Amino acid sequence: MESNKPLFGIAATPTDKPAGAATDAAAEGADNLKCATGQDVAGVAVRPIEETAPVCQCLTQPIEHTATKDMGHEERLHIFVGFNNECPRYYPGSVIKYISYFGGWPGGQGQLISDTMWAAASAWNAQNIGVRFQWTTNPAEATFEVVYGGDKPGFAAMAFFPKPRGGNQVLVYSASFTPAGLARMQNSFQHELGHIMGLRHEFADTETAPAVLLGARNSLSIMGYAVARTIQSTDVQWTRVFYSLPNGTPIIDATHSFPIHDYTP
Repeated sequence: MESNKPLFGIAATPTDKPAGAATDAAAEGADNLKCATGQDVAGVAVRPIEETAPVCQCLTQPIEHTATKDMGHEERLHIFVGFNNECPRYYPGSVIKYISYFGGWPGGQGQLISDTMWAAASAWNAQNIGVRFQWTTNPAEATFEVVYGGDKPGFAAMAFFPKPRGGNQVLVYSASFTPAGLARMQNSFQHELGHIMGLRHEFADTETAPAVLLGARNSLSIMGYAVARTIQSTDVQWTRVFYSLPNGTPIIDATHSFPIHDYTP
């Protein structure tokens, strides 16, 4: 991974008790901001939001989903995996290391980003999914880096699906630094880390890139955009199943069959 990034400077390490990080139960609403997975601007304090406040959505799957279903009120099938005719994941038992930086963030929010990403990673780690996240200060050993992506109207962040190391980033866009975006930042980062483990959006059945279904229904999945989303027991259950299957195992639903493909983080 490239280490010469004067804009970002030295790595930011999490504090023992994340200051200002949103809680796992931060409210989610429904608006047009999506997960996409510079000059500094004035910082905005973290504060509680109403359940109807705008939700920050994700660009990790850069393909529009159809608008034929109410994402906020209708249950979705869960979990979806698969991309590019395979189900990519990191080898079970892997430690997925990442680095974030002090510099380059609106309002000098590098420590907040570091704390909130580690809180999100720790929430997944506590579930014993089959892989673990760990921060590092060494860019050479990082699977991905967390950096500011600038302004991307309508989107809050973008991650990636499991793939070989080299240039992988979680881009955090300016919408994440609004009051609503800050208040739900930890949930958004949990969502992006779900993509990095190989999970698709909860509504992947409405996206044009095919996915395969593994699991049961849950409209509050962390991989959806529902009100009050957070990591659900079904997210944990079926991600554990996904990571328990042997490499090469085909995951089959009524429409597609994609084999699991393990990558080294």
